[in-house]
Parts: sequence; C-alpha cells; structure tokens
Amino acid sequence: MTTTIRTSEPRELLALVPFQLGFQPQESAVVISVRTHRSRVGMVARVDLADLACPVRGPEVARALVAHLVADGARSVVLVVYTAADLRGADAPTAASLVGNVTRATDGLLDGPSTWVVTPVGWYGLDCSDDTCCPPGGRPHAELESTAVGAEMVLRGAAIAPSRAGLGAVGDASAPA
Repeated sequence: MTTTIRTSEPRELLALVPFQLGFQPQESAVVISVRTHRSRVGMVARVDLADLACPVRGPEVARALVAHLVADGARSVVLVVYTAADLRGADAPTAASLVGNVTRATDGLLDGPSTWVVTPVGWYGLDCSDDTCCPPGGRPHAELESTAVGAEMVLRGAAIAPSRAGLGAVGDASAPA
C-alpha cells in the first residue's frame, strides 16, 4: 500500500529532502521535480554547490539537472541550497550565480525555480524580504524537525545519515560477532 503525505508548507518539503537523499546535505544544491499531476514530488537530485555555481561548469551542470527533471515529468522545480554561507548578504553573488544557472536552464521548459536556503542555524526563502516570514538568520531548524513528513518518515523507519560520508557506513563488529 502506498501512503501519500500531503504538504501545504515549504517546511514540509524541506523536511522531506534529507529523507529522500538518505543524509543531511551540506554545501549542496538539491533540485526537486514537481510533477504536473497534482503537484507530486518526483525526482530529487543533489549536486555540490561549487559545481553548480562554477562560471565554467555551472551552466552545463544546471542543464543536465533540468534535462533529468523534464524527463521525470516536472512542471516546475524547487531549488534548495544547503550552505553555511550568507546568501542574503556577503555571499549573495554566489547565490545569484547558482540560481541564475538553474533559472536559465529552466527557461521555456519549467516553472521556477522556487529557491529555499537551509543553513546550520535556520532556513528561509531566498527571495523573501519579509522579516516576519523569513527573519535574519532564518526560521529555526526545530520547525523542520517537527513536521508531518518527518513523523511519517520516522514511523516508516527511515533514518538520515549526518553527512554524505555516513551513507553505507558500517561500524566495527563487536569481538564476539
């Protein structure tokens, strides 16, 4: 039996990403395919921020991601940037570069991107200038940890590795084992 989890808030979608990847992304850009039929989440793909923001390789990486989204049946794309950088301040040129690469790649193919940023201390909409909605430093991580999506995934037994390096890591066996 397939369970459908309905979401109506960005925080629910942001809470789903680490479960889809199996780890907590860091210095990464994640694209999420939002399919035409009932706005269902489709493909979720991650790339290193440095690759997407690169002036030389970035546009090519963005075009490859968008080609996969289109093949997945996407109507629109959500871009989630995981970084310790201040994308609304000193590091805004980096944000402009990577979002620009994705925007140019989607032109005429998909709606979007809607861009969200998750930092070590909080999360916010990149284009949001309303301090009530997206305060300086972002909204607290606790909001992402207490979602219906998170509860459903934990109920299903899903776990998130703390980093990409932790995927598939097998600890040492005890001496008797």
